[in-house]
Amino acid sequence: MKLINQLSTTVAGAALLLTGGIAAANGSFSSLNSDSAPREWNFQVYLNEDPIGYHNFRLDPQDGGYQLMTEAEFKVKVLFVTAYRYEHENVETWRDGCLERIEARTNDNGDRLKVTGQRDVSGFDLAATGTSNSLDSGCVHTFAYWDLDALKDARLLNSQTGVYQSVDIDLVGRESIEVDGEEVVADRYSLASDGLDLDLWYSPEGEWLGLTSNVKKGRQLRYRLVRS
Repeated sequence: MKLINQLSTTVAGAALLLTGGIAAANGSFSSLNSDSAPREWNFQVYLNEDPIGYHNFRLDPQDGGYQLMTEAEFKVKVLFVTAYRYEHENVETWRDGCLERIEARTNDNGDRLKVTGQRDVSGFDLAATGTSNSLDSGCVHTFAYWDLDALKDARLLNSQTGVYQSVDIDLVGRESIEVDGEEVVADRYSLASDGLDLDLWYSPEGEWLGLTSNVKKGRQLRYRLVRS
């Protein structure tokens, strides 16, 4: 039971990773329109070297913005028994570079969480499990890993918990990484927030390529992009 609890805490501590999405390689996200082609990105997710699930994304462009649909499922097994399970679904609508609407549902090993919100003339009205709030910002961003400019905001909305939290992001440097069996050049960024310590990789054109997070007990959660 002690080992099961440790694994549960490990993956739960990385739950902020499930607030983000995809990357666009060319152009501004605010310039998308209904004639732009939809895009899909699939990530395999690992805890150390063990595959534990997937995180898939689909972006449907709309005039002045887009709708992002996210689906993730993690399973951590101990002795062939599922010791921890995580499921997350999220739909975000963005307009002019800002979050317009959000509806997210999470099953964190039996704990059911829900976050909904919508922008209006006075700000962004948010309802999370058991709470409601009006965010003091005219332009709210989630942990938008697909949009590096949005990710550099001083505060980001956690789509699992509904917490609007402070973040710090820094450029570490340029290096070579493997993406779907191919060596590519990437810019590495570090991002830190309450309960979150991760690294992100982007192509020189701004496409999100990978992610790792150091979690408890020396473990690492890794996202591997599958392009094929």
